[in-house]
Amino acid sequence: MVEWRWDQGRVLYFQYDVLREIAKVLVKFDGKNINDDSVNKDLRTALENNVGLPFAPSNYKVNRNYSRVFQCAMLARHDGRSLFVSDICRQIATGVESVSCDEYFREIVQRFRFPFPAFQEYNTTDENIFPFCAIIKMLIAKYQLGEEPRLDLEMICRFIIGNNCTGLEDIDFYKTLKPTGYIATSDSMRQLREMVAFISQLSFIKVFNHSIYLDILDDSEIAYIKNAYLKPITTQRLSDPFEEFRQITHLVKISRSGPNDDVKRGNTLIINPSDIEFTEGKKSRVQHLKIERSPLLRKYYVSLHPEPICSACEEHMNMKYPWAGYMLDLHHLLPLASMIKISIMGTSLDDIVGLCPSCHRAIHSYYRKWLKSNNREDFNDKKEAMAVYIEAVKEIS
Repeated sequence: MVEWRWDQGRVLYFQYDVLREIAKVLVKFDGKNINDDSVNKDLRTALENNVGLPFAPSNYKVNRNYSRVFQCAMLARHDGRSLFVSDICRQIATGVESVSCDEYFREIVQRFRFPFPAFQEYNTTDENIFPFCAIIKMLIAKYQLGEEPRLDLEMICRFIIGNNCTGLEDIDFYKTLKPTGYIATSDSMRQLREMVAFISQLSFIKVFNHSIYLDILDDSEIAYIKNAYLKPITTQRLSDPFEEFRQITHLVKISRSGPNDDVKRGNTLIINPSDIEFTEGKKSRVQHLKIERSPLLRKYYVSLHPEPICSACEEHMNMKYPWAGYMLDLHHLLPLASMIKISIMGTSLDDIVGLCPSCHRAIHSYYRKWLKSNNREDFNDKKEAMAVYIEAVKEIS
């Protein structure tokens, strides 16, 4: 039985926004001898300055201590001397609108397989296992069976790993699975936990209370997920781990969708007239609205904020509209292209606020005005997005 492996203790480094900043640095060091002490020191300094996280300890070379982060995220690997930067790394480093979080994970889900060249157990004889495909297929199977589309770590072990699932099977296969007695070691369980946190950055997966959930608005999204994410890319494994990494990260171009592709292909976002002035066909804004429409996020938010008080105008919606129930929309504070933040514990609600429908629409309009006046496609970072949000709230109040 192949153990599922991952990096450990580095959840923050696997956030998509962080990976994008790491990628911007790595491309500048492509081909350089990072075993050279001065080059490695420059790499560490550039990473810490650009990413805002420590790349410690200083007595270890960055390429050694963070090698699995770079490789598992399919960004870069060294051949014993020079740094090799992948096509995927180059794509996500190019800018906010270049590759969305979902597009990045579309490549990871279909390409990441065990045995994986980042680990000592890499070989060319074991069967290919696509762990992220297997997890998503199991979630869809449970949904189609009318069960709660939820998996915790123990269920992943007993149903998927214990049954030697490869991720290549069809979804009907996962509907027939019976639990096994497989129990992972404590070390393997910690690594599995961080794998789950990583993949839960997908817009249609959420993690809550130590479980992951399939988070969709209607059945039409299932067909889109199956077509876009669940077709593993299989190639003959190469004996040299470095060449294997080059092979599985090679692409002519990450398959990009058009601005409204999510809508056209049934990715279950209905754009209503009040959204048009905000979206204007921008892919990142469509994703932003998808986050705000998430049924699970709404459920979590209401459980933590039972009183429907608008964060902008501070009106209590039950006082104003006693017949309307919980009349608050969710608003995503992060830059528009960013996905919801995750951790080992769950999906973060720190970047979500509740707004009455009027304030919500007004703030989206303010964003559009601000971006247009500053000749920008998106906010640079969370700090800037928060500042503009505060400006909008001041205008409202």
